[in-house]
Parts: sequence; structure tokens; C-alpha cells
Amino acid sequence: MAEDTVDAEVNPLEAVGEAAGAAFHEALEGGAEPAAAFAAAAAAATTTANELGISPEISGPVIEAAQEAFDSAIADGASPQDSFEAAGNAAGEAYGDPLEAIGEAAGEAFNEALEGGAEPADAFSSAAEAASDTASDYGFPPELVDPVIEAAQGAFDTAITDGASPQDAFDAAGDAFREAVGEGEGEGGDGGADALDGGDGADTLDGGAGADALDGGAGADALDGGAGADTPDGGEVNPLEAVGEAAGAAFHEA
Repeated sequence: MAEDTVDAEVNPLEAVGEAAGAAFHEALEGGAEPAAAFAAAAAAATTTANELGISPEISGPVIEAAQEAFDSAIADGASPQDSFEAAGNAAGEAYGDPLEAIGEAAGEAFNEALEGGAEPADAFSSAAEAASDTASDYGFPPELVDPVIEAAQGAFDTAITDGASPQDAFDAAGDAFREAVGEGEGEGGDGGADALDGGDGADTLDGGAGADALDGGAGADALDGGAGADTPDGGEVNPLEAVGEAAGAAFHEA
């Protein structure tokens, strides 16, 4: 994708990366040695991660991996900028896939509840709570996470009341999640979470309010995510989709 502009909220990892990058370049422009500039970047990353509520158990190893990659690249003769990019790649790998982490937490909670004799509704509540807690550890705020979990919980409860099996109730909850996060594709979104792919050419993609995935494809594109947590160019995991699929994983793994 070429010459793209993005007007959207960034996800937690991107926010940390932007803070680190700003500190790194500011230090270099001020005459700092690369090692000192990266130390400033690491400090900025730590501060931003804490402000976003990212668990130190997650942010700590990420920053350590970035530091090791930076030091290794510098030792190998790479430029400060190339070394910083290597650090960013290492950070992304260490951060991992929030979707997988949330799904594992939800699945473990669900199975543990069932094995302990819990009713399906209680097991689902345990899975939802685990998904919410893990999403919070990754820095996704409650205002994004809670509505989709509440939608799934409501659909599950309604299905159970109507006599559905636990699996059918889960399917209803999954439908509610998909409706909450959106699965549309096109050049314009409404108030939900949209997946917009412009393909080749010069595109204007406006996701509107909600958590959107914006991919302009090749060409000069203008990407406007609107309000909500958005993912430009198919980057990091959409937090709403992560939480929704996590709760689903709890049932499928049971």
C-alpha cells in the first residue's frame, strides 16, 4: 500500500510502539548515542504500556525482547534505524497473538467450570470473565470489551431459557458476537465494526464508529476508521473480534 493516511485509534501495541519511536528519534536528534536513545524508547514504551493498563507480565518480556534484538543488530553493524526496526519486529513476536491468549484463558476457565460440576450458564460466565480479564491484560479497555461480552451473554441466556442445548446456546451467543463486531466488507461502514478492503487503486475507506479493519490494498488510499479501535492494513488483532472468538473457543474446546 502506498501513500496511505490513517485517522483512527491505534491498538495497544501500536500505541506503545509510537511512543517508543518518538522517544527514540527525539533522543537521536538531540545527539544521544544509539544505546541511550533506545533506553529512552524503552522507558517511553514502559510508561505507555502502564498507562494503557497492559500487564507488566506481558509488556516486560516484550520490551526485553526488543532490547535484545536492538543490541544484537547494533553489534552486527546495523544502523540505529535498522536496529530499531529489528527491535520492533522482536516486540511484535514477543507480544504474540492476543486472540490465542484470550481464547486459551477462556477455554481453560470454561473447561475447569464444567469439570467442577458447573451448569453451562455458569461455565459460560466463567469463560466470559476470563476472556475479559485477559483482554484487559493486553490493554483493551472495558468500553470495547464489555458490550460484546454482554451481547453474547444475553444471547446465551435467552437460548438456554428457550430450552436450547449448551452447544445451540453457544451458537446463539456466537451469532450475537458476530453481529456486535460486524463482518461486512466494502467501502463504507456504519456504526459497527467493519472490515473494509479497497483492493487495488486509490480508495477512500471510512469505517465510521466501531472497531474496524481497514485495508486499502495497492494504491494511494485514505483510511478513516472513525471512532473506535481500528486496525489499518490488517495489522494487529481487532480487540472485539479477539474477545468474541475467545468466548467461542471456550465452547468449541469443551
